[in-house]
Amino acid sequence: MELHGHRQRGRHRGDGAAPRRARARRRSRSTELIAVVAACAIALLGAAPAFAQEDATAAERVQTSPSAEAPPAESGEAADPAPAPESPTGESPSTPAPEQPAADPAPEQPSATAAQDPATELPPRMRAPEAKALEIPQTASAAAAPNGASAPYAYWNVVDTDGNAVPGATFSLERRSGHGWTGTRNVSDCTAGTCAAVDRDGDAGDYLAKWIGSDTPGANPSGTGASNVIQADSQYRIRPGEPPAGYVWSSSTAWVDSNAVGWSGASGNRTLSFGTFVLKKLKTQPTCEAGYVYAISTTGQMQEVAPDGSVSDIGRRAPDVSVFNGLGIGAGGQPVYGLLRSSGSGTSQNGTVYSYDVATGEWASTGASTSALGGNTGTNLIGGAVDLSNGLYYFGGFTSDGDFKLYEYDPSATPRIKLKGTIDIAADSSANGDLAFDAVGNLFVVHGEGTTTTVYSVTAANVAAANGGTIPSSISRSVTTMSNVNGVSFDAGGKAYLGSEGQIRSFNMPGWGGSSTVVSSGITSTDLATCSSPPTITVEKYIDGQRVNAGDQFKLTLKQGGQTIGEATTEGTSPGLQDKRIGPLPTVRGVELAFSETASGSTDLNQYVSSYRCLVDGVQTSQAENTTTGRITIPEGGQTVECRFFNAPLVAQVSINKKVTDAQGANPVPRQGWTVGAKAVSAPGSSVTSAPGTATQTTNAAGNAAWAFTFGAKDQTATVSVEEAVDDGFVFQSGQCTVTSLDGTTSSTALTGPSSTQLPGIVPGDRVDCSYVNRVNAASLTLVKRVENRYGGTGGIADWTLTAAGPTQGVAGRTGEPAVTGRTVAPGEYTLSESSGPGGYEASGWECVNTGAGGAPAVNGDRVAVPLGGAVTCTVTNSDSPGAIAWSKVAKGTSDTLRGSQWRIDGPGFTPANREISDCVEASATSCEGLDRDPSAGRFKLEQLRWGDYTVTETVAPPGYVGGASFTFAVNAGTAGTTIDQGPIENAQQAGLAIPFTGGIASDLFTLGGLGLGTLAALAAGLLAYRQRVRRQVATM
Repeated sequence: MELHGHRQRGRHRGDGAAPRRARARRRSRSTELIAVVAACAIALLGAAPAFAQEDATAAERVQTSPSAEAPPAESGEAADPAPAPESPTGESPSTPAPEQPAADPAPEQPSATAAQDPATELPPRMRAPEAKALEIPQTASAAAAPNGASAPYAYWNVVDTDGNAVPGATFSLERRSGHGWTGTRNVSDCTAGTCAAVDRDGDAGDYLAKWIGSDTPGANPSGTGASNVIQADSQYRIRPGEPPAGYVWSSSTAWVDSNAVGWSGASGNRTLSFGTFVLKKLKTQPTCEAGYVYAISTTGQMQEVAPDGSVSDIGRRAPDVSVFNGLGIGAGGQPVYGLLRSSGSGTSQNGTVYSYDVATGEWASTGASTSALGGNTGTNLIGGAVDLSNGLYYFGGFTSDGDFKLYEYDPSATPRIKLKGTIDIAADSSANGDLAFDAVGNLFVVHGEGTTTTVYSVTAANVAAANGGTIPSSISRSVTTMSNVNGVSFDAGGKAYLGSEGQIRSFNMPGWGGSSTVVSSGITSTDLATCSSPPTITVEKYIDGQRVNAGDQFKLTLKQGGQTIGEATTEGTSPGLQDKRIGPLPTVRGVELAFSETASGSTDLNQYVSSYRCLVDGVQTSQAENTTTGRITIPEGGQTVECRFFNAPLVAQVSINKKVTDAQGANPVPRQGWTVGAKAVSAPGSSVTSAPGTATQTTNAAGNAAWAFTFGAKDQTATVSVEEAVDDGFVFQSGQCTVTSLDGTTSSTALTGPSSTQLPGIVPGDRVDCSYVNRVNAASLTLVKRVENRYGGTGGIADWTLTAAGPTQGVAGRTGEPAVTGRTVAPGEYTLSESSGPGGYEASGWECVNTGAGGAPAVNGDRVAVPLGGAVTCTVTNSDSPGAIAWSKVAKGTSDTLRGSQWRIDGPGFTPANREISDCVEASATSCEGLDRDPSAGRFKLEQLRWGDYTVTETVAPPGYVGGASFTFAVNAGTAGTTIDQGPIENAQQAGLAIPFTGGIASDLFTLGGLGLGTLAALAAGLLAYRQRVRRQVATM
């Protein structure tokens, strides 16, 4: 290659081409250098006017009117000459002439109209800046750097209170025409893609308006004139419209016109900045803390009243409503519901339930209306509330008959709205009020009429049980509060809030004292709500046993200091918890309340013993005996207080319950007809009588017997003794007596046996509850497996599962396991069985013996009766079965049996002395004396074979037949106890003697053999020649 390369280089030198090409390349490089220098010179010359124009523009920006800053040039355009005025088609001329700097215009003065317009009072960020050197604004990128069209145009931006751009607001834009405004355009924020509406700026929260011929001028608009395109130095105005979801306007929503902000920029590059509009994040979630109250206006705007009295909107106004009411807020601030009434007054109202989205602050109709129930509600539908215990919404109103109809809205039910029931209230359809719930579901209906306010309370249990009928309630004492109450709510701090259109006042509970004005302006309320729960107190009456006289009644009173808060008097004759009660009433923690009971009418309290119990959140915290007064202070953290007076006649109630268990002491069940006893011995100076008068009784179907011991006076005592009789076949297992005093305290005494046990100190009002438990006297059952392997079987006792099915369940297992060895069982009949054992065994019958009480067990096949106290053992034996083999000897190709053959068997138990088999040919099997037990000629059968592998060999064939046959077989779990049929074994006849012709082997054989060998040799030679020819052909290819 090197020599070749030298020849090439020498040839090039010789022909002169290389020098010519080198000179050409040098000339080309020189030409390119000259061109570069020239281009640089031209560029420098062309840039000079632009630099001059830029300096003039900068000076003009400093000197022009400070109403708004001109936008900086976009990146990459700073060195370009200023654009010429637009052509009529909206496109720039192809060769624009450089503009001379325009004279500084005189600052515009606001017109008289603008001076009076509220928009002239602008937020600081929207006011025109003072004259200063050109700089890039740092807080409103959209207003400072618009994009999307060439000047002239108007622009502005929207940010939140932290200066962050916020997309999604809408604006209205109008232009001045003569003495009025026209051409209203709806401007929506373009945030992505091609902007085809009025806003041409694709940045979120940034707006640029140039084409205004319609709300959607298109991606490539055209046209001229004031009605189509923004005209420099013309007058325009914008006004904020709908804010984005989750926001409200912080800046003014009044019109802002160009007289207030002014045009800026050089001629042909004029822009109008409307500045920055500010949004604040809309609060949408109610706060569930003490002191926060929520109101709803008739137009559907929810408002929050903070503890400091400040008022702010929560969420957006419900759309297209004018008679909104029934605000309800659930625990934790959701769900939130409202009610759109069908009209503003009267009792022919229907209501549609609205729900509020706490995430977006939007109200929406659920579509559920009371009109679906048929007709109208017949009420004025004045209030609503959410049950804080379950989130269901309730609403209702007063009827002309003085009732309050309560409706329930359950979004998961069908139908979603139903009439829950009617509360009897002394009111009429002109009354106003509201609803509220506490944390456990107690309902408060507040009735306001004039300046009088009354609370009706409904327990959570009665609300839940209501099904369209009358709902029991209790009434508080009426108090003078404020006039025309239309809303009520309670908070966790023990405050009540009453609303009346433009004001809200708070009161200290439970006495409605300490009235204070929370807010008296800035609010228009039709209903109130909170989502925190007040503590409540309830005072109730429980009559333990029967009234001494059927007409006996009791009066309950609740006071705070000297002020009576509530009163209630029992009615009727029923024992137990009385329907009439005080409360539940909202109250406050840390304040002492006093409660008491007195006799009503002719009732004599000396005929009763009295006590009380107080529970805080379901836990008994205080009690007292022999008293009719009590006091309690709701502790911090306490929510629900129930104080209950117990009254009982001068009687101690004694009951005995009897149960029996199975033999294991489990599964107790009541037992009827058993004898139990109780008697009372009075203390000195006391007297006591018994009903019934007998000391013993037999238990009823529930296992119970009862006595009532009546004392002569409430301060007397007695000693009560109890006992039982144990039936045969049972033993005492356990017992206990619990004494419950009328104040709810208890004491227990263990019963150690069936004999009499004394319980001293029993007084009127005590309840003595005793129980005896007896156990079935134990019996035992054992199941045993025995195995006999006489024929070499391999099974063991652990191979079988034994089962006894009867009164006691689960008696199953293998021999020796606890489940079937000395197992304690209930007496009765058991069915015995076995399972899971190997094949080849035969079971005997069950054999049972009893070494305990009750004598010999009764056995009937596989069933055994286990007597009370017996110790029964049942055994079953399994023995292995022998094997058997059968075959026959036949002539080949026929079914004819052949006699006379002899055989030998090798296998378990056979030796040379006893393994020979001869064909038995007798009249019956009993006559066969050898191993073959089949008396038919040519047929064989061997029996009583042990388990193992065998080989049977024919030693002597039938006369005239070829012998030597043999076969194998095995006796095992699968074949023992059966006869293995080997089937027929054929023998061929022996061949006759063949005599050949005279002479030796024929010479033809050698001749044929020679021909064959010659033929083979010829074939081999031909094959060899063929292969050599193929090799030569291959070699020449």
